[in-house]
Amino acid sequence: MRFEKKAALALCATFMAMLIVPLMATDLRPGVVSEIENRTLKPFPALFDADGGRNRDLISGFEGWFDDHIGFREEMFTLNARIQYDLFHSSGSERVLTGQDGWLFYTGDDNLTIAEGNYPNFDESVLADICQVQQRIAQELAGQGIEYVIVLPPSKISIYPERLRGDFEVRETPVDILADYLEACSDLKVVRLKQALLEEKAESGELLYYKTDTHWNARGVYSGYREIVRLLNGWGIVDTGPVDVSFLDERTLRDLTNMIVGDDERYHEYAAVSVDVHDPAAEPVEAGELISRLAAQSGARRTLCYSTHDPSRPSFLVLGDSMFLDSCMTRLLAENCSELTGLWTYDLTQELLDATKPDVVFFEMTERLLNLMGSKNRDLAQASVLVERDGDHVDIYYRDHGDYPRMWFPTWSEQDGQDDLVWYEAERSDEATWHVRVELSHHPSTGIFNVHFYQGTCTEDLAHIRSETFEIAP
Repeated sequence: MRFEKKAALALCATFMAMLIVPLMATDLRPGVVSEIENRTLKPFPALFDADGGRNRDLISGFEGWFDDHIGFREEMFTLNARIQYDLFHSSGSERVLTGQDGWLFYTGDDNLTIAEGNYPNFDESVLADICQVQQRIAQELAGQGIEYVIVLPPSKISIYPERLRGDFEVRETPVDILADYLEACSDLKVVRLKQALLEEKAESGELLYYKTDTHWNARGVYSGYREIVRLLNGWGIVDTGPVDVSFLDERTLRDLTNMIVGDDERYHEYAAVSVDVHDPAAEPVEAGELISRLAAQSGARRTLCYSTHDPSRPSFLVLGDSMFLDSCMTRLLAENCSELTGLWTYDLTQELLDATKPDVVFFEMTERLLNLMGSKNRDLAQASVLVERDGDHVDIYYRDHGDYPRMWFPTWSEQDGQDDLVWYEAERSDEATWHVRVELSHHPSTGIFNVHFYQGTCTEDLAHIRSETFEIAP
């Protein structure tokens, strides 16, 4: 009996310890990031709402905070995930799907629907809006003497759909749809990378994306880099070829593995993680006035700068996400320019252009986020032209940053064709802006108007900059 009593007491003590110790180890710090789940844990709920009343979501908010912060949560989460992964080849995270032969796929941002052909919010109106915004950005940059290049890297699921569980194969995906639309409806410079990667996949047999990560590996990056350089040469932007490299292979923890089982060497993947450039010309720039200025104003998640000290080459400004800024792509592109500034951001601002003074701007966006492209940089797209109605006249302003010697704004109403076309020569309103006053007495007083912008030294030597429309309401 004494032994049974001691055993019962030991069992009770163990049970109580299992309840009390996690409570005592509860993490009370705000803003904690779970490395396993790659997300910020839920904050402690407010007692009152914005109006000073009782927070009706207090109980559910507390439950969410408690579930996220209770002691040893990460350890138990990891143990459960490893049991599921090792024994049942399944994922303990809603953000990761297990495929065939150890392949992992990201489930967020509608990524899986790419393989299914059901990518949402990508109809004709969305494509048209993306095209219009991107054209306006290109026009704004052209007005400043800057080339604009859009780069569309495909998701892993577009290149390796057969690695999913089920009957999936290579098909048309958002990068194809958007590139087709932009090329048919504009003269934008669009870099397609999907076909080049599929050809490299078939010819070399090498893996171009990590099995356990959302990103391309160094071999995939290099394949994309070669295609970018080929197109840049075709457009006359550069006259240098791709550099030769050796691939650096090693075992590494990748993002999808970390989401489900954490950092354990048993789950590391052996892959090409970087490149060794043969005879490199570019050097990293790690300090200086530009670095400090970019850190203060860009808000970028990462900033990288390189220089070849060769002023005969164009300078590059590269904006994008982890496909470019978390890979060796910027390191490779740096070999084909004079200066390269790379920022992990989609936000292109005039302040950024003024700071870096690029000859070429690259805008890269990963495939699963393409339906958001039309929402990016709309302010810049509208920045250089301002139209103001004032009674019986309209004032039109164009900001050229002082680049052009003279400008003309031919303007006409859509009513009766171009019968009312007037070529207005602009005057400087300040050192960076041209101005024209359109007298409505020379045109129909209402409706849609067109205005084009030309610069040159005289009327016989004009270059078209951009076109705009505006409406005069009755």
